[in-house]
Amino acid sequence: MKVKTVKKRRLDYLSQMLRGFVFLLLFCGCQTINVIDYDKKDDKGKPMGIVAFSLYLEKDGSAYNYRCPGCFSFSMSSKNKNEKTDEKFTPVLYRTTEVDGATANHQNIWGNADSPFVALLLPENKQNDVHLSTFVVQFPDSGRMENYVVYLDPAQSKSILNLTPEPGAIKYLGLFRVKINNLNNPFEKGSSTIEKDTSNYFGTLGSIMTRGYFDTLDNNQGNEIRFYKEFLKSHKTGYWHDVANKKLNELLPKVK
Repeated sequence: MKVKTVKKRRLDYLSQMLRGFVFLLLFCGCQTINVIDYDKKDDKGKPMGIVAFSLYLEKDGSAYNYRCPGCFSFSMSSKNKNEKTDEKFTPVLYRTTEVDGATANHQNIWGNADSPFVALLLPENKQNDVHLSTFVVQFPDSGRMENYVVYLDPAQSKSILNLTPEPGAIKYLGLFRVKINNLNNPFEKGSSTIEKDTSNYFGTLGSIMTRGYFDTLDNNQGNEIRFYKEFLKSHKTGYWHDVANKKLNELLPKVK
């Protein structure tokens, strides 16, 4: 099974796809960093929680890494089956500060252009579900790279990639595989499916292109450890730093 790299989308298309400008900050230079806002609470004054994950793609028997968190689009739908609502969960910039001479953008979604991980700051919402709905990929077609939209069935996306937060905590869901069956009709049932990579198959490929997903390749916790290390590079102080650092220290003794 060959491993290939999916290229990032153009910035102008990303901004249209996500209906916001905040994700453009993911691709800025080193003087701007993206962080989860640690002071943000819900309308009842309770702390929100962080839910994070990473994924890779499978198409025509080949695996592709996916390092484009700014390409994701999330939707929010009612838990009441009688209500047919489907609204965009949009990126929000709460405030900016200065950290070590760099501008820190505090927002509700975190990710880096060179990393496969994405994290969301979410309220404990008893009325609505947030789910991964679409994202953009790029594959070769007729000698050139073409842009495609990957659509996930809402019911399957919610059941497999459960974005339900724990208030005040960070919950890392793991590594997921998106199998692409039909790029030409993305909204057709079964065009793309998502499942958790419980077998650690992607890690065992051992390619240099998979190493951004794992801290070590000889254990099934290497992906989670890598997430916390990447997260801590951006979050050097504050509440979420302390939570992530504690989680990382709990994991490290288990792999020694």
